[in-house]
Amino acid sequence: MVAAQGGLIGHLRPSTHAPANYTFPNSSEVSLDCQVPGTVVGGNPRWYLVSGEGDANWVSARYVSVTGAAVQPCDPSDGTYAAKATSALNRRVGPTTTDAKAGTYAKGAGFRVQCFTDSGQQWYLTSTGSWVRASYVSTSSKVRYCSNS
Repeated sequence: MVAAQGGLIGHLRPSTHAPANYTFPNSSEVSLDCQVPGTVVGGNPRWYLVSGEGDANWVSARYVSVTGAAVQPCDPSDGTYAAKATSALNRRVGPTTTDAKAGTYAKGAGFRVQCFTDSGQQWYLTSTGSWVRASYVSTSSKVRYCSNS
């Protein structure tokens, strides 16, 4: 259930810096597909994917009351992909350049990615929970979208 006073804004990526694309009314019931880390909101780094009528919206867990079973990580059983930084690369807490830095990868550094999100620019979620711009990364194979489908 959405617990945001005045409604909850859905974003194109799991970040307060990503464009907003929908507002869920306060107290509305939403179906949460899965969760990933993103921009920290009110001390909470979790973001939920809400898919409805073909549109994907990411909402901050800070404003959602979860009832029933815990929301699973996006793609929990599909493994990860080998990745390599093609240039020096900033790791970020959310998938935008305005999200805070969480460290760096040197050119040629290897790491693992789980999935991507996209709204004009692809971002990979790393296995350590940070985000990197996909355009600066080569991967072992095609990376899937961050959802359970």
